[in-house]
Amino acid sequence: MRFAERWRGVPGHPFEQGFDLKLIPEKLTEPLRWVRSRKIFVCSMSDLFHEDVPDDFIVQAFKVMVSVNWHTFQVLTKRFGWLWGPRANCPQAA
Repeated sequence: MRFAERWRGVPGHPFEQGFDLKLIPEKLTEPLRWVRSRKIFVCSMSDLFHEDVPDDFIVQAFKVMVSVNWHTFQVLTKRFGWLWGPRANCPQAA
């Protein structure tokens, strides 16, 4: 987080917005163009299941993961409640 904040405000840098949540929809389709098998750490500096990530963005990410079965995706989260239904109604999400 300290590293990311160091680059806040630098135009064009991946951490131009510091550690603020930033959705980059065009990154979702990158694995579709990679022919050789790769291990992909999804949101390595974030959390795909962050409460501010829209559900449809998460669904799009999983659709891509399913469609490119030659890749291995690593998805880590502390917010696993999304998997059991609406976030607000999940008792594990508290």
